[in-house]
Amino acid sequence: MKLFFSIWMLTCVFVNFSKAQSLPWYAINGQDVQAAISLNPAYLFNPDLNSSINVGSATIDYNNNFGYFLNKSFFDLIFNMGDVSVPELQFKKLGFDPAVGIDRDLVGYEMKLNETDLTKIYFSTSWKYTGPGFYKREESGFNWGVTSGIEAFGGVNNYPRQITYGPYRKYSSSDEIQVNKFNGFGDAIVKIGLNGAYEYKIDPKTRFSIGGTLRYIGSLAHFSMTSDAPIESLYFLKRDEVQASNLKLIYQYSHNGPEEFKQIKIGGNGIGGDLGVFFNRQLNYPQVSFFRGGISLTDFGAIWYGNDMKSGEITINTPTILSFGKFDKFEGFDQLIDSFEYYITKSPENSHKQKSGGVSYTPTNLQFTLGCGFMNYGRLHFYFSTPLVQWSPEAFQIGLVPELTFRMLNILVPFSYNQWTGFRLGAGVNLSFLTIGTDDVRTFRSREQLKSGSFYVGINLNKFVKKVRKSRQQSSHAYHTEFMLGVM
Repeated sequence: MKLFFSIWMLTCVFVNFSKAQSLPWYAINGQDVQAAISLNPAYLFNPDLNSSINVGSATIDYNNNFGYFLNKSFFDLIFNMGDVSVPELQFKKLGFDPAVGIDRDLVGYEMKLNETDLTKIYFSTSWKYTGPGFYKREESGFNWGVTSGIEAFGGVNNYPRQITYGPYRKYSSSDEIQVNKFNGFGDAIVKIGLNGAYEYKIDPKTRFSIGGTLRYIGSLAHFSMTSDAPIESLYFLKRDEVQASNLKLIYQYSHNGPEEFKQIKIGGNGIGGDLGVFFNRQLNYPQVSFFRGGISLTDFGAIWYGNDMKSGEITINTPTILSFGKFDKFEGFDQLIDSFEYYITKSPENSHKQKSGGVSYTPTNLQFTLGCGFMNYGRLHFYFSTPLVQWSPEAFQIGLVPELTFRMLNILVPFSYNQWTGFRLGAGVNLSFLTIGTDDVRTFRSREQLKSGSFYVGINLNKFVKKVRKSRQQSSHAYHTEFMLGVM
């Protein structure tokens, strides 16, 4: 199925780091203020927090069970992205027999495709940089902030396992299969947002907050290709020629090929935001000092494009022969769509519609957090997240994050389950102004089969103003103020 392999590979190429989200352990305790706001715009911070400057933070995630790299570490891959190739998708160029596969050992950063009929298919990677940013808590109870960032993300969702490389190369003439719906996508965007929240003091020990973030979204690149209906029959006439009973393919792309990325510009403009509520209750129990939590709706929005994007729909209504020779050499999305049109227009019952412009939507997530403090040296956080749209690159996940707290150091040990990647154990620290770590400790070592990794680092300068009541002889409204940088 070189056609479908091409769709997958185009997604990998279209964005340098094509959004699988790791567990946001770094946002849960509020030390990384900008990360906490992105988790829940109504987040309630330490009452002594006065303001915060986000110098910058970077997040990288990689999750893939289409294939693997041999004897590599996650950081090996990050610093050698330009050398990545998939020889099994380059048969004509390299002279391999598609019925057999590669007839030599992999070298360098060549990816080996999985040969088994996998039950879970996913490929998703992301790169995100946040900053600079600023956050301020006012005595009136109104809190506000400014956020900015850039990110590139994408992947393949619900990819049909029967047309991954291993099963496909076993098919021969007269074989017939069905193909489920699937989609591939890629986005690169810049974001600038304004956050606002109002904090209510219900009683001396209970605080409640409601807040939101309104942001501008500028699109640097966008690609999506969705199979909107299952293919009921894909009949193999011979290895490189099949007959498709039906097909409905919806596509959008802002760049014809990787070369156009050299011309960096805003091709689409949009608006988006987050909404959330949060509460915090101080307790008098000797073992438990507080209980808090919140729920948020994040990353909803839409982006509008003009002539910088092409949108279209390819429909096959009658059995149509497709020869993959047309798809062997990828020269750009225009050539890919033209190759489809060459075959489908042979029948008047099929159709291809294309126009300039269109609208793309950002994938919305529902997120829920709970936390409690144990005496003065420990906290326990619970996290739950689920995507609200089927095509989202995110996955359902839950996490439990124990935390040890000291004056200038917090140690976090995230344990999580992700519906794509399974169980993970991570490690992270807040050290004064620095937050660094991962939700998967395997990130730091070389693996026989590298399929995933994640890493986060952020620098935030938090200013605390501690108010201490003066002597009784002085006014009851007089306070002493201490300024310090540190962890919450």
